[in-house]
Amino acid sequence: MKLKQIFIAFLSVIALYSCSEKEDIPADADDNFITKVTVSVAGETYSAVIASDTITVTVPYTVSLNGASATVEFTPSAKIMPDPATISDWDTERTFRITSFNGQAHDYTYLVIKDEIRSKGNVELKTPAEIVSFAATGTSIIKGDLVIGSDSDDAEKIKDISALGMLKEIEGNIIIRNSYTGGTLTGLDNITKIGGLSIGSEENSAANETLEMVSMTKLNEVTGNIHVYNNGVKFVQFDLLKAIEGDFVISSSTLATLQIPELINVGGALNIFGMGKGAISTLVFPKVQTVKNSLSINEISTLKSISFPELIETGSINFSSLPIEFEKLSMPKLSVVNGDCLIISNYIQGDLFSTTGNVSLTNLDEMSNLATVTGILSICNFNELSSLSNLKNLKRIGSLKLEKLINCSSPIDISDAVFSAKDSEESIIRISECNKLQKLITKDDLLNVSVDIHAYANSYVDFNFKKVKKLSYRTPDKKVFTLPIEEVHGDFYFGAGMKSGIIANNLKFVDGYMHLKIGMMVSNLEFSKLEKIGGQFFMEGTLNTPKMVHNFSNLKSICCNSNPSYAKEGKWSTNNLPYGGLDIRSTTTYELFPVLEKVGGAGITIHGFSAFSCPELVTIAGSLSADAASKLTSFDMPKLKSLSGVNLVRLTAFSDFSMFEAFIKDNQITEPNWIVSDCKYNPTYQDMKDGKYKPAE
Repeated sequence: MKLKQIFIAFLSVIALYSCSEKEDIPADADDNFITKVTVSVAGETYSAVIASDTITVTVPYTVSLNGASATVEFTPSAKIMPDPATISDWDTERTFRITSFNGQAHDYTYLVIKDEIRSKGNVELKTPAEIVSFAATGTSIIKGDLVIGSDSDDAEKIKDISALGMLKEIEGNIIIRNSYTGGTLTGLDNITKIGGLSIGSEENSAANETLEMVSMTKLNEVTGNIHVYNNGVKFVQFDLLKAIEGDFVISSSTLATLQIPELINVGGALNIFGMGKGAISTLVFPKVQTVKNSLSINEISTLKSISFPELIETGSINFSSLPIEFEKLSMPKLSVVNGDCLIISNYIQGDLFSTTGNVSLTNLDEMSNLATVTGILSICNFNELSSLSNLKNLKRIGSLKLEKLINCSSPIDISDAVFSAKDSEESIIRISECNKLQKLITKDDLLNVSVDIHAYANSYVDFNFKKVKKLSYRTPDKKVFTLPIEEVHGDFYFGAGMKSGIIANNLKFVDGYMHLKIGMMVSNLEFSKLEKIGGQFFMEGTLNTPKMVHNFSNLKSICCNSNPSYAKEGKWSTNNLPYGGLDIRSTTTYELFPVLEKVGGAGITIHGFSAFSCPELVTIAGSLSADAASKLTSFDMPKLKSLSGVNLVRLTAFSDFSMFEAFIKDNQITEPNWIVSDCKYNPTYQDMKDGKYKPAE
């Protein structure tokens, strides 16, 4: 019995001991966490962010945590190594180990991030004192504009901004006002990102011409524009800039160096202006691939070469004032121009503009990849440019203008190009004063294109197209021109020199006016298939060669469109006769229109004929007018049924007005529309009503 009691007592002691031991183990014995860290220095306290196994304290970059005190809160039953109380250099990265009551270790990495100092809103620094005061704040990021200086006339001058070297980012624009008189932008060298840079404006160039160098050596991102309008700027340098979302514009009359070696993309315009002068001979953009808006380089009198070795696509190109000694344009990869492409020389030394042609550019071979120009491609005033073979690769073009290329002799071959003007603009081909150019090769169908060929110095340009919207062909050459044209869907003008002529025996119709300006002793006017001229047929010059070959054998209607177009409208100043729907002059007799049936518009006006015959003519919608015909005695129009007026002046042999009897009697011709003067017989309207068609015998 005693043994049993002893055993029970032993078990009781063990149980009692076990309960006592369990009561000594804390509830967080398995935890090993740091829950809060704060660091205090110079009266400021900074709270850490604890994420996973990392403790991060963020302080301004100007703050040193060496010598700071810290409060570290962690699991109460755990132990921490090293002890935070023994640490004074809280600027240093380190590892803290938290060991739980049960012996499990948990390592934390302590880090310090030196953050930028941000300034909200715009910062305006008008005086040197304000520059120094702002620099003392240590601000490195401005979340608005940075304005340096003032445009006020009495503003205090700022010569030095080097104290602003702590700046790294300007979310708005850097605006340099006139009171800044420093020679460089030293002080902005550490800035990597800006909204934009503005020095002067297109309307008002910056007054500070002591600013010779615009350079921000670490700048790599611009979300807006760089606009520099300052005639004192000689050097522009952005070594790390790769892209700009807005415009890049430099306007300076003294620009000598431009370096943007890493620039690839321009989201706006890329414009360089010399303001009529300049000091730079070569512009190279080594990596630029795209320019979204206009690419313009102009008014730099010293410029000799432009190079874009990587440029593929751009908005419009405006090189419209290249100097007369400009030598080379290199854009070998350029494929697409979304707008006009103007390559024009009309600029000479100094402040004067001139039509003097460039004497140095001999080829545009390094533009041979050009495939698309949505606007007008204009190449003008290059005296020594001998070939435009690079145009052969064009696939789409809005319009083409070639002027004053006096030594360009190779054919202009654009046979693969489709003309497609942007919006509702008209596509045109204009060739003028290209004295040695003899051939234009296009697609046969140019129904949406107006062609204007103006040759000089006894030159001519052959073409192959058969259908065209409008055609104007002018040349002083003394030859007969054979044109392959079949359809003109608008106006047709042809002007040539003495003893010249035109053979267009494939032409079927002209829907607009037809204006022929012929010289003395014209030899040929042959239009054997022409059936219709929708607008006015105006022949300027005099048919006075009896041996002339003429052929309008199928022409049936003239000026009968509902709204006919006119080369000449109103009245002749010499005789007050109306410009006719058919208006023609001759010193002799021609039966020009054997099958003509109808003339609309203002009717027929003839000058100087000794006889005029239209045997099939039925309708003259306007008046029959004639003047200065000393031998004309009658009009051979036996089938004429419609006539609304008569205007005859100085027909000194004309005395028989019987042919007009029917038109007077049925009131087709009213009194205001009966005009007869200085003829052999001058019957009044009442005379005609009274049957006095001839003078009394």
